[in-house]
Amino acid sequence: MQHRPEARAGPYDRPRGQGQTGPSSGMSAQLLTAKLKQARSVEELLRLAGERSNAFNHIHCSAAWNHLGKQAWECRKPQHQPGLARLLRLTGARVPEAGARELANIVHGVAKSRVAGARALFAAVAEAAVPRVCEFKPQEIANTVWAYAAAAHTAPALLNAFAVAAPPRLPDFNAQNFANTVWAYAKVGHSAPALLDEIAVAARLRLHDFKAQDLANTAWAYAKAGHSAPALLDAIAAAAPPRLRDFDPQALANTAWAYATANRMAPALLDAISAAAAPRLREFHTQEIANLAWAYAKAGHSAPALLDAIAVAAVPRLCDFKPQEIANTAWAYATLAHEAPALLDAIAEDGRKRMGDFNAQDRDSLVRAYATAGHEAPAWLEVITEIVS
Repeated sequence: MQHRPEARAGPYDRPRGQGQTGPSSGMSAQLLTAKLKQARSVEELLRLAGERSNAFNHIHCSAAWNHLGKQAWECRKPQHQPGLARLLRLTGARVPEAGARELANIVHGVAKSRVAGARALFAAVAEAAVPRVCEFKPQEIANTVWAYAAAAHTAPALLNAFAVAAPPRLPDFNAQNFANTVWAYAKVGHSAPALLDEIAVAARLRLHDFKAQDLANTAWAYAKAGHSAPALLDAIAAAAPPRLRDFDPQALANTAWAYATANRMAPALLDAISAAAAPRLREFHTQEIANLAWAYAKAGHSAPALLDAIAVAAVPRLCDFKPQEIANTAWAYATLAHEAPALLDAIAEDGRKRMGDFNAQDRDSLVRAYATAGHEAPAWLEVITEIVS
């Protein structure tokens, strides 16, 4: 269901401390910053960090992680792990010197790079940031909360502090700041009702500035958080249909899921998503296909052309579906009373081969789905009955 937004890291214009010279560095702080920004590879940046570690200050750490955050795939390579681990330790030692901008850039870059072993650094930044939340600019607030959510690092004191500090700054938030902030709080399941209420009002007036991903992420976040925002969801439902060509598969599936989960009627939007998604199902991951079918069934919204297309697209890919995705898909067709005999036959054959992978809830859902659809699968149901009993 979750869609990790990409937040932009602010450029470092004139950081504090430039012009200073580190001990035994042989290089000015300003020149070191420039070389970090100009590094052509992760290897070059880590080599520079290792050679000049004594000269590294909080500004250099911020510049280094800002650069590394743009090269996540390269950062996963085994040969870079020792250097990344050293840079994490070095950065942790520089956290007390850092201002709001550096703290935001550091955690944002670390989260984007997906480097392992960063929990101590996230904890140190959270501790340093709490008493300084009023110094964070809107993009720094959004990037910081996004980073903690993306890294799955719980920081309740920090999120509580930002929930109080952010509302007065909302007039200065841009569309991506709104979307990334609500996404982050929903992703980690951190309750911030007053903040979400304030953002719902402010964001609704600025939807013309939202990109397709921002619209999808915002709708998903309010549904995921279980936070009622009817006026905002209605406004997104009206704004989204002309923009659906810009939605990627996950955004299409998540948007349908959001309205179904929030129990918010949006028939015109669901019709538009159906028309946009049906020709593109080859691009969808199995979870997105299953979520799409589930959403229409949950909303009780008939979409025969989409369901026909899903049935055709799903059959050759059933081996890639997880058990819950299979159960949800079968449930959706049964709930909507949409006939798909080839799909149900294929699910029966696939389920017979790997029934041991299904948990009790998934097996029960399948039994009910086939019974509701009146679709016979005697050998398969016999296997399920034996397992359930």
